[in-house]
Amino acid sequence: YDVSPDRKWPAGGTQRRAGWSSHLTAYCRGRPLSATSGASSIANSKAEAEGTALFAATAPGGALENVVGRQRMDAVRGLIDASPAGHVAALHVPELPYEVLDDLGGAVGTREEHEGRVARHEE
Repeated sequence: YDVSPDRKWPAGGTQRRAGWSSHLTAYCRGRPLSATSGASSIANSKAEAEGTALFAATAPGGALENVVGRQRMDAVRGLIDASPAGHVAALHVPELPYEVLDDLGGAVGTREEHEGRVARHEE
């Protein structure tokens, strides 16, 4: 997902403070799934605006539930409730370039060389 916070200036210039508003876009395989704005009120900080947008999108009946389905969101909420930290996160690791894989293969060696090193460590 991508949370894009924007600096919002007060309408009419009557207020002295500006705030933040966030826009959340969820992606699946590089294509946007859904988008939602944060709460209608302007948040005081960037982090608060981002949190509000994430909370609005993932709340029961939120935009993300409409895309992935209630069962899937209930399963994710179950994981969150069971988590000691009270949250979960996905890890995305981009594919390695072929040059890196070639270098890694050269460093590890052949299967026989690898098995020989493992056998020596087991002794």
